[in-house]
Amino acid sequence: MMLSLTAAALAAALSAQPARDTQAYPDAFSAYSDYNSESELSIDYSVWSGLLSDIVFDVGMSDRRPARAQAPVRTGTRLRAGSNSPYRNEGNRIIYHLIEDDRAEAISEYRAELIALADSLPLSRLNGNEQLAFWLNLHNVILIDELIQAYPEPRVNPPWSRGSNFFDRPVATLNSVEISLNDIQAFVIETWDDPRVIYGFHLGAIGGPSITSQAFAGNRVWNQLNRIGREYVNSLRGVGSTPGALRVSALYTHHQDAFDSWPADLHAHLLSHAQSDVEQIIRRATNEVQTITYASEIADLTNGRNCGSAGASFNVRTTDSDGNFRFNGACDPLPPQAAELIRQIQLRQLRFIREGRYGRVTVTDIPTPSSSSSSSEEPQDPDS
Repeated sequence: MMLSLTAAALAAALSAQPARDTQAYPDAFSAYSDYNSESELSIDYSVWSGLLSDIVFDVGMSDRRPARAQAPVRTGTRLRAGSNSPYRNEGNRIIYHLIEDDRAEAISEYRAELIALADSLPLSRLNGNEQLAFWLNLHNVILIDELIQAYPEPRVNPPWSRGSNFFDRPVATLNSVEISLNDIQAFVIETWDDPRVIYGFHLGAIGGPSITSQAFAGNRVWNQLNRIGREYVNSLRGVGSTPGALRVSALYTHHQDAFDSWPADLHAHLLSHAQSDVEQIIRRATNEVQTITYASEIADLTNGRNCGSAGASFNVRTTDSDGNFRFNGACDPLPPQAAELIRQIQLRQLRFIREGRYGRVTVTDIPTPSSSSSSSEEPQDPDS
């Protein structure tokens, strides 16, 4: 991890601006709720981007076609290799079954470095965008590290599920206070007060926003959130197709407080990200808001189980005397359910090409020496 520091940033570090007054997060975050709008400090997340690029499988945009029900289980077994969710062909995946010990250790070490950074660097010296990128990256590296430790795990219940929850467990210590992933989410949503930040939290399951192969960065964090939001809004797991009431993911209803006027602001938010077909669905919908089924199957290539054929044994995770874990079982590099997902993605891409949907031009503003500093103002979206 590398910090870039300028003389101007040092001079401005003493004048921090307060964030919002209300507080729904633990006192552990109180020391981090200020920012310096003039700061030019930036954090280099290239290490995290490198780790993500090795483990994230990009599924691409949804074509809003529900996945067909799988064939019946094979004779002689009641095991099924893959997920039967209609959304199983949407959302990027993490190849947990191929993550080796050294890569898992690197992710754990990076997690520890980010947590230590919060104690060693006063985050109030960062501008708002840099702080936002930090918390989103910290949330996601912790979640992925936790899932690596727990894998194989077929389901990841959402943060709003009742009872004992993966997102409520203590996962880090800030200012001598244990915090959870839900604590980080509450702090970010309340501090930045923009519904787009909900797309930055990888929730580990197919039903949530996609994880990308690039870490969040302060100078492009809002552009990154817009891209993830567009993928989610235009997918079946984000906005349903049934006419009548507006049917959306439980992600939105759970974060209803992120929208100042419900449901008017939800409609406006969705329209700002929607493509033409989804736009028509939203405009024709009534003011009633209903939730669609959230796919809690883990966002991996094997559904967290049974890497081999339908009759293969479930994976077993063992731990040696040094505390290192390994998987036992039939885990081929490309198990049948992963091969089927890739086949469906290829067919979808061919349809997009035939329909002329790959003709979009993306123009990116490359930072110059005069404009490379990160500010707390939101940058313009480079896509057109």
